[in-house]
Amino acid sequence: MLQSAIDPRVVRLAEARDEEPIVAMLRDLHGECGIRKGDGTPLRFSEDKVRQTVRTATEDHGATGSFLGVIGTNEPEGTVYLQLRDQFYTDDKILSEVWTFVSEPYRRSNNFKTLIAWSQALSAALKAPLVMGVISQKRSAAKARLIERQMKARDAGRYFVFNHDQLEEME
Repeated sequence: MLQSAIDPRVVRLAEARDEEPIVAMLRDLHGECGIRKGDGTPLRFSEDKVRQTVRTATEDHGATGSFLGVIGTNEPEGTVYLQLRDQFYTDDKILSEVWTFVSEPYRRSNNFKTLIAWSQALSAALKAPLVMGVISQKRSAAKARLIERQMKARDAGRYFVFNHDQLEEME
């Protein structure tokens, strides 16, 4: 198991018992997500898809390249989901973050930094570059600065969201 040098708690791979609290956390993450419809409302939350993603990761334990790390001893306080995959332009693998999320009561802890450090340790173990980013409606610039400082990495680009229903507003 990969252990963080920043926080003595161990980030562990998620287990089946973590499904309910992780799904609840991902509902919260969905509410903060920066990808929204043109009118500002969030995209539809797919309970089935979220559950399947969590189940696959808890059963996989990295065997096919999905890693769902959890921090918290009794109940998950934060999670990170990473996938080992290739890009369309290379056969080399990257470790791509799908989400990193810490529940509201634990945001003043070192949990986010610990999840990043665990992700970096996994990246080193797999010898694959780690790609992380921020897609959020809440404090996205501050989150980006924290990731940049914590990873000691450079910004490699940005995401922009255009919604098809914005075309009507532009006409």
